[in-house]
Amino acid sequence: MYALCGASLSDPGSWRGLVNPRAGAYERELLDWAGVESGQLPAMAQWSALNEAGGRIAGLPAGTPVAVGMNDFYAALHGMDVTAPGAVFDITGTSEHFGVVTDELIRGGLISSPYRGRFVHYGVTAGSGPSLSWGRRMFGENDPPFCRAAPIFLPYLRGERAPVFDPDARGMFVGLSEDTDRDAMSYAILEGVAFSLKDIHEKLNAPAVHEITATGGATASDTLNRMKASLFNAPLIARRGTCGSAVGAATLAGAVIREEPVIYMPDEALHERMCARYAVYRRMYAAWREMTQDADSREMFGG
Repeated sequence: MYALCGASLSDPGSWRGLVNPRAGAYERELLDWAGVESGQLPAMAQWSALNEAGGRIAGLPAGTPVAVGMNDFYAALHGMDVTAPGAVFDITGTSEHFGVVTDELIRGGLISSPYRGRFVHYGVTAGSGPSLSWGRRMFGENDPPFCRAAPIFLPYLRGERAPVFDPDARGMFVGLSEDTDRDAMSYAILEGVAFSLKDIHEKLNAPAVHEITATGGATASDTLNRMKASLFNAPLIARRGTCGSAVGAATLAGAVIREEPVIYMPDEALHERMCARYAVYRRMYAAWREMTQDADSREMFGG
């Protein structure tokens, strides 16, 4: 922002945790605790404008409006046009952001931060993208067919952020048999990622899910999209073939981007089956902690 506008600026969302979202300003108590003066930090703003030097960098006239902040998460929400209270979103990527737009700041229950005059209440996985990438390396690139006898997978290959916040957690399979093949393992990995979102949903106090709007690379998987729709028993609208963050940044700059999303409807039989399997998944992390309570997880398992 300094190079473009000649001022050090940022937005309340990018500094969530240090900025009071209601006041839109740094929280004095936290600054005193950290021994930092507000003048040492960027000023809070929503908009600025290109100065002469910034205009030369961008190839645009001086005075052109510049949106301050909008990190990739908020840009993706904007690109998905997720704005109404109660709207549920799923932003896939290296991590995966799952949550809901709210009118009020939610205290407790994972993360709540300001967004376009409202708030978003959400959790972020650490295991989604790494698990999907690992599964494709190990078991093949193709989307697996539906499998009735797959093992159940805990996708904590890099530890986990929400909902357990345990960097030492690791992945685990339950239910391997002599009949387990590559397709079953691939299926289990996709299912485990879907289950991790359901776990976050419960920690968000289980807001009603009427539909899920999704973006990012994982929306390329038909199987995973159908799993998510069926698990939550709600249509999943996949903004496929586009990156929500890039679309959001472009539309904020004035671009008009039209796309035809793909809609995945829930399957009632799959919903019932996944709910039964999810009950096993919910017990896996506690079992992991009990089994490894006296072990140095990083020394024993790496990562």
